[in-house]
Amino acid sequence: MKSESRVKKGEILLFVFVFVSVASIGVSCASGGTLPPEEAWNKAFRGGGEDAAWSVQQTSDGGYILAGITKYSEYDSDVWLVKTNSNGDKQWDTTFGLPQKHDYAHSVQQTSDDGYIIAGATFSFGAGLSDFWLIKTNSKGEWQWDETFGGSDHDWAYSVQQTKDNGFIIAGGTFSDGGGYSNALLVKTNLKGDKEWKKPFGGTADDEAYAVQQTSDEGYILAGRTWSYGAGSCDAWLLKTDSHGNAEWKKPFGGTADDEAYAVQQTSDEGYILAGRTWSYGAGSCDAWLLKTDSHGNAEWKKAFGGVADDEAYAVQQTSDEGYILAGRTWSYGAGSCDAWLLKTDSQGEEQWNKTFGGTAPDVAYSVQQTTDSGYILAGNTNSFGAGNGDFWLIKVRAEGNSNQIFDTGPGTYPSCPGTHKGEIKPAHDLKVTKLYTYPCTGTGGHTESVEIREGTKLIAHGTWNGYQSDWHNISLHNVTSTPYVSLLKDHNYNYVIRTGSYPQIIHTQQPFTNKYGKITRTQFTDANGMVYNDWLPAIRLV
Repeated sequence: MKSESRVKKGEILLFVFVFVSVASIGVSCASGGTLPPEEAWNKAFRGGGEDAAWSVQQTSDGGYILAGITKYSEYDSDVWLVKTNSNGDKQWDTTFGLPQKHDYAHSVQQTSDDGYIIAGATFSFGAGLSDFWLIKTNSKGEWQWDETFGGSDHDWAYSVQQTKDNGFIIAGGTFSDGGGYSNALLVKTNLKGDKEWKKPFGGTADDEAYAVQQTSDEGYILAGRTWSYGAGSCDAWLLKTDSHGNAEWKKPFGGTADDEAYAVQQTSDEGYILAGRTWSYGAGSCDAWLLKTDSHGNAEWKKAFGGVADDEAYAVQQTSDEGYILAGRTWSYGAGSCDAWLLKTDSQGEEQWNKTFGGTAPDVAYSVQQTTDSGYILAGNTNSFGAGNGDFWLIKVRAEGNSNQIFDTGPGTYPSCPGTHKGEIKPAHDLKVTKLYTYPCTGTGGHTESVEIREGTKLIAHGTWNGYQSDWHNISLHNVTSTPYVSLLKDHNYNYVIRTGSYPQIIHTQQPFTNKYGKITRTQFTDANGMVYNDWLPAIRLV
């Protein structure tokens, strides 16, 4: 299998993936003595014909939101949005698009109001042949507004994220803007979807962006591919902008063959992790590729994963142990022509384990996220199972190792109010904690604004909320030397001060709360109005 050498004029590049269907067969491989985690469950969802889920995110109620395409015929497809509960059972679904037109979604995120923002492309609306399409829904998937962005030619969006100012940043490709054949395009909007600015990036050949994330300095990091720069016919491309979309630096990565980056995330050390595929390196004709850079985009290390056939990574996320989780597909391993593929590395990119999912037909994972229970959720497409001819596919994978190695109160209830919790935590196990998760009340943006943890009077860890971004229910913890975790020891007592915002869930009890993870005791809770309560505990999880 070989990548496209160019994007033809008049065609929109869609990630032309083989559509795949679901009851999964898993094949596992471990490195370094680490056993792959078990699959918890998987679900297939049938739409109008050929269906593929390109994006998944865990939602504030513990369920999942999926977005992608449902294809009725060669010239008729819609955006498809599916919401499930925590067990993967469908709660509702909705489509967007006009009959006999081609529309699709590539990215979805839950927003600060518990609704959803969707980005993709539309042939149904807009000024050109196809346009960026941004759709906002409420928490039930009901349309609130949509906006198109583009010129007279083809424009398409791959990635969207809500920004710290509650607006949105969208990245993709364009034939309408810029000086090259195709260009990467970055569009910033306000909360209502009104365009604030747009910026094309590229040279004289083909260039496009597959992923965007707002960075800690309120700028943006983009990942994609470029034919205009670099060593090969096509190189992976990393581009950093300021908060107004002005390029600060651009970095191509690759060898003499084709190399591409499909995903990017800023890491805890302010660097960046990229995932994609490479024909320049590795064992096969095409291998999954993981690349780590420093904060200036200088490569720190590169790793290729795969066998003798084609293997690709479409998504990456840094995990709670500072390693990385990749999702994609493999022709080298598994049961079928190609299988969904999940691969875990340590912080230096050394493989710890990998696991395949699928049957005898093509199956693929396009999106992965670590879940609040330290497991993983994958979304993609299957032809092996389900109704056949391609279905949405949702796979839940358990956490690695001992699932007791967290501290979890479980959910709470109403009534709720933002305020300041003070009390004591006594873990039942040794913990290496990187994040604090706050259970939100349904329909709210309940979260923790800041946290301090002390042993006696000595401050040992702290964290500050980073706004309504993709992981906004979690707050990252650092010890006093800024190491991105803190060690809490079994049967030690730790004092906490947790300041919450919006409406987090509360455990209402006058007694210390004890379960298999340990004990949490309240000292007092002071709400935003100054009222003091002695029976309010925060509903939290330390991971």
